[in-house]
Amino acid sequence: MRRVISVFVALLLSLLAIGAGCARAPAPAPTVTVPAPTVTAPGPTVTVTAPAPTPTPTTVSAAEFFKNNTVTINVAYSAGGGQDYTARLLASFWPDVTGGRMVVFNRATGGGLTNSNYIYTAKPDGLTIGLTAGASALYGAALFKDPGVQFDTLKFTWIGAYYKEPQVLAMAAGLPYQSLAEVQQATGLKLGLISRRGIIAVASALAIELLGLKDARIIPGYGGTTELSLAAGRKEIDGLVYSSTTTKREVGKGYFKPALLVVDNESDVAFPQAPPIAKVVQVSPDNQRILDIVSYLRTVYHFFAPPDMPPDRLEFLRGSFEKIFADAGFVTQMKRVWPEWTGFVKGADLAKEIGLIMKISPEDLAKSEALIDKYVR
Repeated sequence: MRRVISVFVALLLSLLAIGAGCARAPAPAPTVTVPAPTVTAPGPTVTVTAPAPTPTPTTVSAAEFFKNNTVTINVAYSAGGGQDYTARLLASFWPDVTGGRMVVFNRATGGGLTNSNYIYTAKPDGLTIGLTAGASALYGAALFKDPGVQFDTLKFTWIGAYYKEPQVLAMAAGLPYQSLAEVQQATGLKLGLISRRGIIAVASALAIELLGLKDARIIPGYGGTTELSLAAGRKEIDGLVYSSTTTKREVGKGYFKPALLVVDNESDVAFPQAPPIAKVVQVSPDNQRILDIVSYLRTVYHFFAPPDMPPDRLEFLRGSFEKIFADAGFVTQMKRVWPEWTGFVKGADLAKEIGLIMKISPEDLAKSEALIDKYVR
């Protein structure tokens, strides 16, 4: 009985323990603190500018420009002539003065006008330069309103010029004429010419007119002195009126006889034996005005460039040309072709001279042009 009571009591205590465990409150969950988000009020906008880079030069000096580039001399005559010789001699001296390079290109078409038109529209950066006789392919052609002119003479950039010489009459070496009197007795003489416009054309026509050459005519269209000389050798032409020194050089080559006449008011040192036409024949007042124009517009060889060249490059070019043309070695070599050396005309002086030339009266020009038209056929 006592044993039964003990088991009962143990069972009762176990039940009480279980009930007490079930009635106990649950243990609190651990507290987790979540930090609230930090809110920062926007401040003023601040723009930070990076330091400006050191500017890189966009231009170079004229001296540096010409040192690093090639200049092209565009000659309005064929290779082998006096202007071609001058251009190539100049190119050989160019590197010593500038450190740069110069080349020569011959554009011997259109009586020189093709070259002048090309130069007028070329880029005015100083690298394109023309060489021609101004009396025929620049102001001469413009004054006489040659239809091939596509430029305004006064807008060209003038670098300089060399040599002034009158026009002379010379006959082909293969012909029998020994004197001016024999020439005046001839019939149907043909005089060669480069361009039908310009002062050489005027001088040619005036020589025919004043000498009274019967049925004489002028044949234009030759590309330069070399072509004229070859034409004389082939007997296409009987003679020519041309600049004195160039004619003397062609005489030395055997193409022509020494000049018989200077188409001018004065004689010339290249042919001292040849009288000026004003002392050979009676000249009327109208023809004297034309002869005065011929005398005033003696052949001068011009270096010119497109309009609107940068001033610093023009100054550099003019100065460099002046240095070369003043060089004793250069002058010595020039005298081989131009023995009666007359020196160099500075660009600024040349520009003033051309400005005066372009003011010759339209009336006198019209008379000169009518004379050309009379004999070019």
